[in-house]
Amino acid sequence: MEDITFELKRKLFHLTTIFLIPLYYFVSLYSGKFVALLVFGAILVLFLFIEVIRAFTKRKLPIFGALYRNNEKIGTNVYIVFGAIIAFAFFDFRIASTAILMATLGDMAAALVGISCGKHWLKFIKNCAWEGIIAEFFVDFVIAMIILKNLPIAIIMSLVATFVETTFTKIDDNLGVPVLSGLTAQLLSKIF
Repeated sequence: MEDITFELKRKLFHLTTIFLIPLYYFVSLYSGKFVALLVFGAILVLFLFIEVIRAFTKRKLPIFGALYRNNEKIGTNVYIVFGAIIAFAFFDFRIASTAILMATLGDMAAALVGISCGKHWLKFIKNCAWEGIIAEFFVDFVIAMIILKNLPIAIIMSLVATFVETTFTKIDDNLGVPVLSGLTAQLLSKIF
């Protein structure tokens, strides 16, 4: 039961990622895309500064420290903001927003459903259940359909996001999902 409690705390904290979307939207609306990206760059620098302090002090920091996994060398918040910067810089706003929401809500669905309801565990991927994979795809697909309203793009983008979330181990999913699913959707938007 401890695993689900820890994951629930992490995922509830990850929900704060959703606020990056309106922050970017309003700053870019009133001050332009460049200024919005500068704001995100400043947030990234702040998080990197926190990581440097954590590395030098070798202590868990208040609030953030309790949310780190033992194998995390760099906090997830760094990857989230870096992924958002790339998505907003290079992709259409709706595609970037969809990709960021997939990284947040799809990941949340995969973890919580996989841990609490997982019965069919994959042998070749550690801590991964089919139930979590299906939950992630479903949530990603619903997000894409609501925002993009394009069935082929929604299906392919959701497949890419789910594949990255499930199989990528060397690249943090909070960076990989928005970048790769967003890139896929951006390229597909030229076709469909």
